[in-house]
Amino acid sequence: RVEAGSYEGRPVLFNVSTQASMASLSAAPQRQEATIFWILSSVMHPILIFLVVAGSVRVASRNMKQGRADRRGALRFGALTFILFVLSTGLDSHGLTTKFWADEIWPLIVGACFVGLASWSLYTAAEPMGRQVWPTMFVSSSRLLSRPRIPWRDPLIGYSILIGLLAGSLDFLVQVPLNWTLTPLWSGEIPPPMDINNSLFLGQRQALSLVLGQSLMLTLLLVYVVALVGIRKLVKRRIPALLLTLVVWTVINGSSGAEGLIFSFITSVVMMVVLLRWGVVAMITCRVVSAVAWGARVPDWSAWYTEASVLVLMSLVALALYGAWAAVGTGREKI
Repeated sequence: RVEAGSYEGRPVLFNVSTQASMASLSAAPQRQEATIFWILSSVMHPILIFLVVAGSVRVASRNMKQGRADRRGALRFGALTFILFVLSTGLDSHGLTTKFWADEIWPLIVGACFVGLASWSLYTAAEPMGRQVWPTMFVSSSRLLSRPRIPWRDPLIGYSILIGLLAGSLDFLVQVPLNWTLTPLWSGEIPPPMDINNSLFLGQRQALSLVLGQSLMLTLLLVYVVALVGIRKLVKRRIPALLLTLVVWTVINGSSGAEGLIFSFITSVVMMVVLLRWGVVAMITCRVVSAVAWGARVPDWSAWYTEASVLVLMSLVALALYGAWAAVGTGREKI
């Protein structure tokens, strides 16, 4: 069975269905039982995020009243996530450039305001507590966000970005072979050689939206930091606090299935090592690079759809070049 469709004189649909796939359409739907992995990903994941965000609002309010909050850093962080949300959602939208733009502009603004306020609240709550628990955790982010002028060529910022880039690449390179090894063991299915994000087939605009959308992970990553700091405050012993935090981080990742939880746990371990050793900027870079790298994988670099993946790859190269440029500094800075 071959299906084709067009809209305004342009082809928009082409689908070839085999006899086996057609037969599956007439089969009765199978009921899926709720497993422990489904409960963790579908139930515990949003509950944990809600608890962390709700707790951060209360702590942020207290820090503001006591004058302990980094007001400039929190404002810049919230503004950054606001801008990333607007750019990412706007680039991915199909209606903003048409006469129906008014239908999408309001949800975009509301969503951006929510993300910006949540980011401001999380940073206001995490930064003062983080300086008490692990003083070196927010050194790089404070240099980047808290000074009157943003130090674009601060060697510590460049060094943190390069460390995060290496750690994120390592996390990505570890997960690719594990995906081929563990997925057949748990599910009995062989994963495809290249699992390409569908949005990359739409063009460079959607590819740039993908990169900016992954960078928008800043807000979620601060949820990780708030969870770590809060658990460390409650659990006085360091090792049990770190182990409990790894469990919470793995669940917050929201992965379903046994292999997904294993991948999430590995990523959580890498993120924690980077965070405690090199700080928030390095940890954010690590997680963003690990996520963006999946969009730079294509089976055939000569194919027509590789233009978007090249743009994703160039974004990683640009990040590495900026990190090296900032790490050299101007010769007057002190790390």
